[in-house]
Amino acid sequence: MARPTKQGIDYYSLDVNFLRDIKVRKIRKACGPQSIEILLCLLGNIYRDNGYYIGWDEDSVFLVADEVGAKEGLVEEVVAKAVQSGFFDKWQFDQHQILTSRGIQKRFFEATAKRKAVEVNKLYLVNDDNNPSSSGVNDGKNPASSVVNGGNNEQSKVKESKVNQSNNSGNAREQSSDGPLTSFAAWQSVWKFPNTFQQQDLQGLIDQYSDDLVTAAIKIAARKDVKNGAAINFLESVLTEWDLAEVKSLDDARTYEKSRNNERKQTRQQTQRNNYGKPYKTESVTNWDEVAPPVEADPALEAELDRQLAEFYQESDSQ
Repeated sequence: MARPTKQGIDYYSLDVNFLRDIKVRKIRKACGPQSIEILLCLLGNIYRDNGYYIGWDEDSVFLVADEVGAKEGLVEEVVAKAVQSGFFDKWQFDQHQILTSRGIQKRFFEATAKRKAVEVNKLYLVNDDNNPSSSGVNDGKNPASSVVNGGNNEQSKVKESKVNQSNNSGNAREQSSDGPLTSFAAWQSVWKFPNTFQQQDLQGLIDQYSDDLVTAAIKIAARKDVKNGAAINFLESVLTEWDLAEVKSLDDARTYEKSRNNERKQTRQQTQRNNYGKPYKTESVTNWDEVAPPVEADPALEAELDRQLAEFYQESDSQ
């Protein structure tokens, strides 16, 4: 009996900037430090079993929670945040209840490039261009191309279908409708050329929110004179606020910011009206009767003072 073909892989590459990835940082901030262990456990299960995805159900939640020693509620919270932030592909999660991503599939196909065949489900592919057999990485020698694509005509159909799915999920980048200015060009015009870490963070924001919205946030940062060192945190806060307000386009962003500016203006005016006529500083008046109680007079001393006063008046009259 033939030995079954191994589907998963024994090891996978982990970027040295994994913890600096904007998506990972969002998950850790929202779910706590143990979320990193949960993410690594999920990646390990994905690459070890099917190689490019994992089915997600109640049993999967229990197994991951048991493996890392976490509560099932925390595991579900981490997965929900990972899907929301784009760490896992949202469309595939919603449609097929699986955890995968473009990066996961790319690394899997690169790791299995020398295999004679790689069996995959085309419905679970985020983008066929990530499959080396369809992109030409394997020089057409990988028989898995017949399994994955089923011929050039079907390959074209699958690629077109995946592009549509990506657009429906809202993950596709939008062409800037505000002119040729892109996020990187806008960044350079405000803070000069971004360093390596800033490039990675900026690209993460673009992938998650679109080039248009990131460019708009940079323009707001420029008006507020945000410094280079605080730029990423400022952009992240603005884009997160827009995301919570369901801002999806430049028009939405303009409408939201106009509304917020009007609210801020009304708040300032109300504060000024409430403070009108009030002294800037109030001082308490000292009650000296309480501080120094009156002292009883000495009768002998008063008599001597009266005598001296009478003598003074007599001398004045004689002159």
